[in-house]
Amino acid sequence: MQASPLENALYRNSFDDGWLDLVVGAGLVGAGLLWLSGGIVWTAPLPAVLIPLWIAGRNSLIAPRMAEARFRPTREAMNRRMFGGWLLAGVGALAIAAIVFAMARGSDWMRVADARSWAVAIPNVLIGAGLLAGLVLGAKRFALYAAIAIAIGAGGAIAGTDEPGALIAAAGAVVLLVGVVMMVRFMRDHPLNGDDAGE
Repeated sequence: MQASPLENALYRNSFDDGWLDLVVGAGLVGAGLLWLSGGIVWTAPLPAVLIPLWIAGRNSLIAPRMAEARFRPTREAMNRRMFGGWLLAGVGALAIAAIVFAMARGSDWMRVADARSWAVAIPNVLIGAGLLAGLVLGAKRFALYAAIAIAIGAGGAIAGTDEPGALIAAAGAVVLLVGVVMMVRFMRDHPLNGDDAGE
């Protein structure tokens, strides 16, 4: 059974509070910093931290401020599949980025210096592809995040940066900043009952 247009609209709007952006942005900044510190292997457990953080934030920050939409069981199951797939796409993009970057920097098929310098952009390009999966959730702004991540990667390559972690963190900082702004607006527009008692 397909979801109704109203149900689809409610689902899309449930990601307009900025919490998802904030968590994804923080995850990318964390991944970039780990990469910079040489701990790229520690990015693998990030989803195990971020998923419970996202759920806890939804329950403690978002749900008390507005009525939680209740979807039919079929839609709930589809939501879980889409969100799980989206997270896997992001994690997979980061893992592939690390592997491809390592191969590109050390392989014979990139002997030309200029071509080798573009290897630094590979992680951001793949992360940008992973961010596009946010469109599955109906969050169209993730297409812009993807474009920004790819542009930062290209800009870093042109500038001669050799630290992909810095480019990943920069892309994450953009998503994180937008998430903070959206969350501030959301909390202002949807105060808890006690927040406006004195007005």
